[in-house]
Amino acid sequence: MMGISWGGFNALQIAFYNPKPLKAIVSIDSTDDRYEDDIHYKGGCLLNDNNYWAFIMLAYSSRPPDPLLLPQNWKDIWKERLQNNPLLIETWLNHQYKDDYWKHGSICENYDNIKCAVYLVGGWKDSYFNTVFRMLQNLKCCPKKALIGPWNHKYPHFAKPGPRIGFLQEVLRWWDQWLKKKDTNITKEPLCTVYLQEYQRPQGYYENIPGEWILENEWPSQNIYQKIYYLNNSNKLQDQELQSEQFIQINTLQNNGLYCGEFCAWGDGERHPLNQIIDDSKSVLFDGDVLQQDFVVFGQPILKVSLKSNKNKAYLIIRLCEVSQQGNKQESTRISYGLLNLTHYKSNQQPEYLEIDQTYEIQIKLNNIAHKFQKGNFIRVALSTTYWPLVWPLAENPILTINLNDSKLFLPQRTILQGQKQNKFQQPEISKPLEII
Repeated sequence: MMGISWGGFNALQIAFYNPKPLKAIVSIDSTDDRYEDDIHYKGGCLLNDNNYWAFIMLAYSSRPPDPLLLPQNWKDIWKERLQNNPLLIETWLNHQYKDDYWKHGSICENYDNIKCAVYLVGGWKDSYFNTVFRMLQNLKCCPKKALIGPWNHKYPHFAKPGPRIGFLQEVLRWWDQWLKKKDTNITKEPLCTVYLQEYQRPQGYYENIPGEWILENEWPSQNIYQKIYYLNNSNKLQDQELQSEQFIQINTLQNNGLYCGEFCAWGDGERHPLNQIIDDSKSVLFDGDVLQQDFVVFGQPILKVSLKSNKNKAYLIIRLCEVSQQGNKQESTRISYGLLNLTHYKSNQQPEYLEIDQTYEIQIKLNNIAHKFQKGNFIRVALSTTYWPLVWPLAENPILTINLNDSKLFLPQRTILQGQKQNKFQQPEISKPLEII
């Protein structure tokens, strides 16, 4: 089985039931957790893509049958379809926690059920890539392999941004290995092939992203260690722990986030985050020193903070940016971000209202990245309580008080190893589209 998006979900879901004839799957831009890593909720925050996708599906499922195929009764079938068309947004909004509705179809409920060979594929400009690393770590009863490129929510032989690859040839090697028992050497290659992206000035559309392919033989990788940054009330990231007690408050405007780009970049056009400077100006910032050498981050950054809130519901949003000096102006490129509805700080299944002015130890996982921060630029952390239009706002905007002495950022720094670069892929190929059906 093979598919992208919901087709990729289906491949995983069928593999979960371990039917004997199923020997191998290729799952592209899919998820193992339908609540936490789809287009509905993230960190317990309601995504606007939930609403957007519900109404797209309403339009799709309201279309009539083709009268050329059903000349006798197409209109009756259409009427029946319209009368029974579900209002998906109602269903999705009635399941705001991770309950049985979301657990159904989420293979994270029991990874060990999967026994067939699994090839996982994702793209950095898509929204379905965190799941690849989770599945690499948790699928323990099956052969597995992973590939992540710079792509959006498309197949890698025609996705943007490039470089594109000969994906169909790669998939054929996978099928030949597991369906024909033909040795294609694909099982002798490293577990994980990832595109390490280099700095690009912020823009809504990229034709290509500069970078290089890197390899990992295991996940989690022994080539990665945690670089710790401490946040101080001078709005700096520093290497040393704070020596005195420091606090900072966060309460951002509701229009913070206008330059966030789309949650899931489906196609062409300007869909990616723009220059973050205006959103930065509305957030609480912590800037690192100018980098004296390139700094490679590969994995999932984590922010740990100690905080209290003056409301019983609150969001905390973190953006990780790379800032460059362009003449007398700065440009800020969003590299990763993380969201948390603080009522979900313990669990997505049983949220709890915050006790006002009670201290909580919070951990926010940002999106995984493979990125080379460029010498001469600097790393920026931006914290906010709002992020519109990516996230649906709360009824009240809280004031969060952060205890900086107990707050730190963990960046997974990857060592540069000789002989770990790769560009083995063939050129993209695609058959000529059908002209007559």
